[in-house]
Amino acid sequence: MHSNQLSLTIVVVLLSAHFSPLAHSQELSILDKDETIQMEFLTKYLAAGFRERPLTADGVEITASRAVDGLTINPSSDVRRLVIRNDWAVETILRKIWEVRSRPKHEGHDIFLLVSLIVHSDRPDVLEIISSRLKNDPDFRDFISSILTHSISSAYPETPLMWYRALESENLVVRSEATKSLAEVFVDPPPSFRELWAKALVDRYGHSPTAIEMDTDPIFKAAHERNPAKAVQTRSMMLGLAEREYLRRQLPTPAVVKQ
Repeated sequence: MHSNQLSLTIVVVLLSAHFSPLAHSQELSILDKDETIQMEFLTKYLAAGFRERPLTADGVEITASRAVDGLTINPSSDVRRLVIRNDWAVETILRKIWEVRSRPKHEGHDIFLLVSLIVHSDRPDVLEIISSRLKNDPDFRDFISSILTHSISSAYPETPLMWYRALESENLVVRSEATKSLAEVFVDPPPSFRELWAKALVDRYGHSPTAIEMDTDPIFKAAHERNPAKAVQTRSMMLGLAEREYLRRQLPTPAVVKQ
């Protein structure tokens, strides 16, 4: 092989390795670093404005979503993952919220951006965090509304558990916001929400709900308050779907055939 051909072959091999999925899978994210570095990253990210301004772990601004010195930084997703995994990340953000709120002149928009870092993490205890730690904030009602709006727009299997806790909360603001938000959806729920609700009903009651249980179900009651006639139709449909879900769970798990 001629020297030029050999050089070209080496270059191609090196480029292929660099851009291969394996090479990228070896890049480190902030979540691969120890807790001290993660804390420094989050603190500097918040100090830099906690917006879409990608930073290295040393606080140096970089272009979005690229690898720097072997460390891949994706600020929004990395912060969300830090928050869902670590209570200290929640506390760090809460301290920043209180700091910004205490300033003589502060941007209200900044407060909501900070709260959204917790809300959008999809932590299962996000309702409890906000309703206990920020209940005295002047924008508390809007915070609760944002939790419910986000939960509806990106619902996942455990979300209904939070909806029930919100509807049965001792906090009047939480209850009223939950009733308002959920009634709009569950008066006539779309198919994806029917499936979620049917599963949640069986989880809640341990069986397909009876007519009495359905009449006193918090989600149904919220829908009924909004539109009684439509909610009655929904009630009949959901009793059938919950029964089907309960019976499905009684079926034996198919045996796995070993090859």
